[in-house]
Amino acid sequence: MPDRFKLPQGTHLPPPNTTHQFGEFEIQPDFNTITRDGLTSQLSPRVMDVLMHLIKNSDRIVPANELLETFWTDRVVEESTIHRHISQIRAALGDSAKEASYIKTVSKRGYQAVAAIKVISAPVPAEAKVHPVPDEPAQSSAQADSGSETPYVFISYSHKDSNVVYKEIKWLENQGIKIWYDKGITPGSNWLTAIGDSLLGSSTVLFFVSAQSLASEHCNREVSLALDEGINIIPIYLDNTELTSDLKVGLSRVQALRLKEQGFRTQLLQTLSFANTDKVQISAVTPTKTKSSRMTIAVAFALVVTITGFLSFLLMTGQPENTLELDANGEPVESIAVLPFTNLSERESVGFFAKGLSDSILDELAQLGHVRVASRTSTFQLAKEEVELTDIAKRLNVGYILEGSVQEQDGQLRITTQLIRASDGFHVLSKTYQHQFKDSFTAQRQISRNISHMSHDKIALDLKRLYPESYEEFRGIKPEAVSLYLESTERYVLYVLGEGGDLTVMMQLMEKAVEIDPTFQLAHAELAMNYIQRFNTKLSLAESVEYAKVAINRIQALNPDSSEIPFYLTLLSIQLELDYATAEKLLKQVIESAPAEFYFRSMLATIAVREGRIKEALELGRSDITLLPDSQEADVFPFVAEFFMLTENYSEALKYSDSALDLIQQGPPRAKVLLTKVDTLLSLDRLEEAKPLVEEAWYAAEGKFPERFAQIFTRIGQPERARKALESAVVNYDNRRFFALGYESLGEIDTVFELIHDGIQDHDPSILFVMRLNFWSDQVLQDPRFLEMLDLLESKEKHTPQYLRDHDGRSVKAL
Repeated sequence: MPDRFKLPQGTHLPPPNTTHQFGEFEIQPDFNTITRDGLTSQLSPRVMDVLMHLIKNSDRIVPANELLETFWTDRVVEESTIHRHISQIRAALGDSAKEASYIKTVSKRGYQAVAAIKVISAPVPAEAKVHPVPDEPAQSSAQADSGSETPYVFISYSHKDSNVVYKEIKWLENQGIKIWYDKGITPGSNWLTAIGDSLLGSSTVLFFVSAQSLASEHCNREVSLALDEGINIIPIYLDNTELTSDLKVGLSRVQALRLKEQGFRTQLLQTLSFANTDKVQISAVTPTKTKSSRMTIAVAFALVVTITGFLSFLLMTGQPENTLELDANGEPVESIAVLPFTNLSERESVGFFAKGLSDSILDELAQLGHVRVASRTSTFQLAKEEVELTDIAKRLNVGYILEGSVQEQDGQLRITTQLIRASDGFHVLSKTYQHQFKDSFTAQRQISRNISHMSHDKIALDLKRLYPESYEEFRGIKPEAVSLYLESTERYVLYVLGEGGDLTVMMQLMEKAVEIDPTFQLAHAELAMNYIQRFNTKLSLAESVEYAKVAINRIQALNPDSSEIPFYLTLLSIQLELDYATAEKLLKQVIESAPAEFYFRSMLATIAVREGRIKEALELGRSDITLLPDSQEADVFPFVAEFFMLTENYSEALKYSDSALDLIQQGPPRAKVLLTKVDTLLSLDRLEEAKPLVEEAWYAAEGKFPERFAQIFTRIGQPERARKALESAVVNYDNRRFFALGYESLGEIDTVFELIHDGIQDHDPSILFVMRLNFWSDQVLQDPRFLEMLDLLESKEKHTPQYLRDHDGRSVKAL
């Protein structure tokens, strides 16, 4: 059993009200304990809740959605949270997914408790009764109330660090922030229960990291519980202690703070102000007003408002000495200095790589066109003179400094980089890369492109958070709504670059933004795009159309002359309504009025592909790429590569696949690009080049979209692996093509036609895009059912005049 779940030595619990015999274990839900052969271990409260729900419903299979709806109604979490809790239950019980003796996984359906169960009830002696935790537990000096709806911060620390931690607690209290720490436990209360309940009710956990706290079993349990429950954690280092391996994994994507760094308290307040926006229950924006969540808007964002107000004061009184530079629109200019990367190895060749990397990043940033980059000569000279970072920023009049280091060990390059806000030393971005030294040229290109794009995105978001009133689209908008909008935007940026992020949470944050401020036009515009792209997978086609139209109508009500309205109406017509005639008419009007704008010709190309005009589509696509801003390459190149692959332009598909891979270093987005490249290589009979990329893609996908691998597995001679991939995947609104390809590769043609039929009915873009391409095998194309599918598709489309002229008087079956 994991050590983090073991009870502290010498802990004695009173008898429970109810014990469940589950196989060879005694389960005591009152105390979150399980016992076997005299050894008692502690589960986190939520893990115990999930286990008991399965035990009490052992007569049936419990779907994952039921667990989410039962235990996470007040938080936005992913289904992976369920998988993690089930894994912890199995680890505690010594169980396994393959040979389940306690918790069985039923593919695509859920989980079931399968061990023998017996309920043992026993009265609790009066002298052994546990003191219940009151609805309003005793409060700490900060008057935090874990039973109230006011958000509060939970403090996890070692008592050996009290002399330092208490000073920070007192300072936070003076800023009006609600605090809970263990001085607030009522004497006689069950200590473990009080700690667990208080932590689960908190909005954020401040974890004061030191050698003492890392050695504390209590602190480790608290941090583990917060990670399990998806509660925000802000690590604060009291010294240079290194995290344990477990915590390194859990906190790898969390921005840490250091108590001894300049501007620490300002950083802490700002981090707190944005740490809670994704943890509020978020309901969909619907045409009719919905009920508010468990926390009212005013209560849920009380903490954010308090901190934001204090931050505003800090910003007015504590601006950096160098004047904020504004562009012609009155918006802050993104400005940066790139320091030479430090060589931490003795090899001279590593030093050449480090210098070349700095130069490459400078070039990439300059090409973005959105960032003012300090000259290489001036920056490198100041770094050579060992001038302090703040002084470098002042002399060069830049707002941000990028620095990094390169280390080589056993043939591996380890590159670390930090993007630092010059005014207060806040780390806006911190990232580590690892590459084989023998591939250093490729690594230099890839890392420089990734760093430059991430730095631009992070600086742009940081400036908007610091100076929202400088941006016209945020003026007059409630600060809470702006904060949510920026958090949502960051989620999308991270997702595109494969750095995490979540489209579902991204959309929910945007919905909450317009709920808080219905006048927020920019957020409505983003929602319109999200509904059209059907990022909310729980909405049907009809609901997506309805919600998209509501968002567009709100934009029009706020600004009847908005130039964005034709754009969203066009997307709606293409993606959801299949009205190509209306979309083409609107697009041609827009292109005539703004010929230099990117993306409109790509939309025309989509229409052309769907109508079978491939040559025209290619010309439109190529002309549009020339207008693509560098800052959008990571977002667009994956789709460009797939477009050329599907239209059998393999050389261009490989070119844009490689360009996208330079930008996207990891995660599921990288896996998708790798699969596009693999598909292209296999089409060119370059099997040996493709095989290692398949495994890299499988690893990068992190278990997501296995259906995309199915036909690839069959093509490289692994049909059983293909079948398992299909069985583990779930059909949704935009992935039926990959299921169809997988079953086609396995010879199951009846299933292929079922998927094509359902895809047409649901307007699945992955199916619609290839219906008139030379895409399907002869076995599918020569089947009479394929013509029936084309007839079905025709019944749903409204074609362009060009298409009607080309096919006048001929039925689809005659084509």
